[in-house]
Amino acid sequence: MKDRFRLSFISGHRWLSRPFTIFLLALLVRLLLAPFIPGYPADIGCFKGWADQAAKVGLSQFYSSDMFVDYPPGYILVLYLIGKIRFLFQIDFNSPFFLLLIKLPALIADILIGYLLFSTAKKEKIAFSPLLLLGLYLFNPAILLNSTAWGQIDSFFTFFVLLSLWFIVEQRFAAASASMVYALLVKPQALIFFPILLLALIEHRNFKVFILSLVSGLSVFFLVILPFSLGNGISWLIQKYQGTLASYPYASLNAFNFFALTGGNWVKETQPFLFLTYRAWGYIFLVIIFVSLIFLFFRWQNPYKVYPLSFFLISSFFMFSSKMHERYFYPALIFALFTFIYFAHRRVLITYLGFSITHFLNVGLVLLYSWYNVFHLASNHPLVLIISFANLLLYIYALYTGSKLLSEGEKKPAPA
Repeated sequence: MKDRFRLSFISGHRWLSRPFTIFLLALLVRLLLAPFIPGYPADIGCFKGWADQAAKVGLSQFYSSDMFVDYPPGYILVLYLIGKIRFLFQIDFNSPFFLLLIKLPALIADILIGYLLFSTAKKEKIAFSPLLLLGLYLFNPAILLNSTAWGQIDSFFTFFVLLSLWFIVEQRFAAASASMVYALLVKPQALIFFPILLLALIEHRNFKVFILSLVSGLSVFFLVILPFSLGNGISWLIQKYQGTLASYPYASLNAFNFFALTGGNWVKETQPFLFLTYRAWGYIFLVIIFVSLIFLFFRWQNPYKVYPLSFFLISSFFMFSSKMHERYFYPALIFALFTFIYFAHRRVLITYLGFSITHFLNVGLVLLYSWYNVFHLASNHPLVLIISFANLLLYIYALYTGSKLLSEGEKKPAPA
């Protein structure tokens, strides 16, 4: 393909040719920075409090307390272990080491995603250096900002979504279902990606595989919620998801997207915009996104389409859905790199680099303001409008890039 991007890695630095060195350096950078960057106050405070509460009262009583908890049980299990470690070693609640423990699952997920990225690129023998691709991920300031500085778990959640997509490509649907369900039990945003799994199962046209996938997903679901449900039933979980999905009814929550560009940042989604409300426009855009996804999924006869389509799905949600937070674009960066592995087009890499800059500015600005106790950026803030406009331009460019990939019809045989 004439527009394929080829770049060979500089071979003069022999130490950089060893993947272990890259992984070790990436981990060391994270371990050295994480304990001394306070993170986003509200999130860090919640994670610390939840870890302590889970370790003190146990899992079956965790959701029965009056403590504010808007996370489902998948990640509370992880925080429970962290809380037990704190009590076992008597680690001070406000110590840098406890802060590191809180951030550690996301730091490990960073490395695991990097490993999956590198091993996949090496297996596919791409023209672009797998080591350079790994470096573009592990040392991307936008990636470091999320786990190492902010202290959020988007990499942890994204790892299980990514693993599910990888299993779909390998046609291991039971494992894909299990991984996607666990991702849902970590963060409700995983609902965005369930259509990819469902469409892949429909395309596979194997009823037995569908049933096995259903059983696998339900098994993970009940195993995870079981410790929390003893004596409580499961109604608490339904209420938890309903409450989480209904919370923060704003057009945009510091997400620099189309709604923020129109002045909708921290504006109630019931406010009018072009003869409708922001909420109504959000629903209209969701219908358009899902119809487009179904059309593209069955038209694009390529076994690796799940990566660009997942990028399309999450980037479209971020840009045109209400209730979006600044960090919700994060998985798109990883999906862009996996798209580049299978569709080695320079425009894909340009898209990744462009969105890395705007995502870093978006999340970094929100984090910086939070340290001064400012959590709601003004809807007319110049940087909100400028970065939102840049995101819209990049999104249009990404759609153009996707149309090129589809029209060129680059197709690889499905894995055996």
